[in-house]
Amino acid sequence: IFGASRVPPASAFYLACAFIQFYLNPRRHPTSSTFIPHAPAMENHCLQVNSVVIKGTLTIEHLLDNGTPSRKSTHPNAEATLCRNEFRDVLLQAHLGTRSAVYPLRNAKIHKRFVKEGKMSIVLAEQKVNLYFSNCPSNKLSTFVKFLSAKGTNSDQTVGARERLLSDKPKGIQEISPLMLRCPNTGQSLLSQKRALVETSSTTPAKKRKEVTDVAMLGRTLNPIQLTTEQKAVVSAVMAGRNVFFTGSAGTGKSYLLRHLLSSLPPQDTFATATTGVAAAQIGGTTLHAFAGVGTGTATVEQMVERAQRPPWVAQWRRCSVLVVDEVSMLDGRFFQKLERVARLVRRSDRPFGGIKLVLCGDFLQLPPISRKGDPAPVFCFQTAAWRQCVQTSLELRQVHRQRDPKFVELLQEVRHGRCPEWVEEILVRTADNCLNTGSVVATRLSTHNDDVDFMNKHRYDALLSQEHVFVATDSAGAPSDLLDACAPSTLRLKVGAQVMLTKNTKLRAGLANGSRGVVVGFETTSGNPVVEFAKGGGKQVVGKERWSVRTGPERTCHSRRQLPLRLAWAMSIHKSQGLTLDFAELSLGRTFEAGQAYVALSRAASLQGLRVLDFTRACVRADAQVLAFYQRLEDS
Repeated sequence: IFGASRVPPASAFYLACAFIQFYLNPRRHPTSSTFIPHAPAMENHCLQVNSVVIKGTLTIEHLLDNGTPSRKSTHPNAEATLCRNEFRDVLLQAHLGTRSAVYPLRNAKIHKRFVKEGKMSIVLAEQKVNLYFSNCPSNKLSTFVKFLSAKGTNSDQTVGARERLLSDKPKGIQEISPLMLRCPNTGQSLLSQKRALVETSSTTPAKKRKEVTDVAMLGRTLNPIQLTTEQKAVVSAVMAGRNVFFTGSAGTGKSYLLRHLLSSLPPQDTFATATTGVAAAQIGGTTLHAFAGVGTGTATVEQMVERAQRPPWVAQWRRCSVLVVDEVSMLDGRFFQKLERVARLVRRSDRPFGGIKLVLCGDFLQLPPISRKGDPAPVFCFQTAAWRQCVQTSLELRQVHRQRDPKFVELLQEVRHGRCPEWVEEILVRTADNCLNTGSVVATRLSTHNDDVDFMNKHRYDALLSQEHVFVATDSAGAPSDLLDACAPSTLRLKVGAQVMLTKNTKLRAGLANGSRGVVVGFETTSGNPVVEFAKGGGKQVVGKERWSVRTGPERTCHSRRQLPLRLAWAMSIHKSQGLTLDFAELSLGRTFEAGQAYVALSRAASLQGLRVLDFTRACVRADAQVLAFYQRLEDS
């Protein structure tokens, strides 16, 4: 071709090389530079992860020769990316509004202990500069740090000063190339051979742990979060700055999606709340009442505004840009209406909810708003004028992940909508014959009333003749006991033979997650920690103390509790089981008193084989007519 075009031989050679390089360049093909979560033959393709842009507050500190700061500048809306220059040096390019700055990262020291809080610092000793990042989305910041560690900042193949001075290479900066995870031909990991993600002298470890050399660590930290199309639609709406309500039946991944959203939003301006302490503990937040600082919500709007305008709370209200509310379906609509008015008055804004962006999550077909004896009948949030003014986008997740049996999923959908055809009744009645006990682990009984739960757990525990072991929690100074009690008890008493349940994800790969069932079979001699034999996955495991963290107050103070992630599990209330997946569940539905209660209890089980209903009747299945009409309007729109 080049010969026919009368191109000189030398030029033809270079053009041919460029032509071949263009067609062999993997980044030319969009399918190889984009991670496709659900591709069936992904192991046979080359996986790549692209570098991310982190946005947040960047403080740049310049040092004198003796290490003392000489000047400091803070940039609230900075953006940072990784790139390379003509000598292949890894650089950090910071966009600081009207100007940019570039920092070579050779021999940089990365402090990443607070990455989960959206904070990181980079020490550039050679340039006498410290970079402090804050208020960054934690998921992107984590990927940024891992990407930087994988690419490396301590390369031995640096170009010398003389070679740089005499080089005729054109000066320029280009975006750093994607990180190749697997070889396109063999499918084997490239990082396991070259630069596996391990702690090095250039990084401070987040915590003491074993060295990570398995490529599985890379897949766990760098591979994009796998979201369904429905979940991606929710993320897009939230990131577009819309007020979003997303809902879905049990097991559709609402909690998973909510945690992903929280890690994608600026932590200093985003407040995670829930209507109950248990739900708030699951997302590391606080209760909505505690966030608002307005008391129980029974006061008038004027009184609530007066409370919210106290110096500690008014700053929190005005700083909040995104308010996340989990289990909004259990929030009384009258309180939601009052809170919307409080937000406008405290923030001095006539915009809906005072201009705060709302992310609301819940299923109104599950448990209704909480009410006390003597209170008027609760009102659903969607029945209020505030809801109609504030909520711009409503989305429903329909893909169920908890249950794999299509017949069981269909059964649960019937019960969720308050229907109990004959075939549903027949299946549920037959479950009474299921044998759920696995070895010494017995099924957890879900009950409608707390007094039944307390009596059964105490009666079974007192019947054990083995020695009692007491575990006392360790709290940080000034920790709020009421909120931390929803995470873990301040005092836990255990004996050999006690039926227990995990209350936190500990070893997901071994199947040990929140809700996993087991029995105490002994206590370790050195630490005294319990040895638990789990029904599914893990076998016998020594369970050590875990840490729970919550943020409270206007200053977002982090409080923590260290305690064993266990609770007695002979019985459990249906309300406290909401959000859990149980290995085995025995249901007592004879005393159901609320719409949606039977559905919540039934949907805790992952399969019909792990379910036993003792006293099922069609009268147990109820759904609120107003809620059904609301969901019908959502579907029609």
